[in-house]
Amino acid sequence: MPKDTDDAHDNDDVLDALLILLADGDEEAADVLADGLGEGKVEESVED
Repeated sequence: MPKDTDDAHDNDDVLDALLILLADGDEEAADVLADGLGEGKVEESVED
C-alpha cells in the first residue's frame, strides 16, 4: 500500500518544529518532541 502523503507532510511539519526548538536552544522540548517521533533523545546540545 502506498504511504499516505498527508502523513509525510505531517512529519515534515514535526521535523520543522524540532529544528526550530533546537535553534532556539529549547533542548527539553526538543527531547520530548524527538521521543514522540520515536527517534530517541537529542544527544547533542546546541551551545552558543
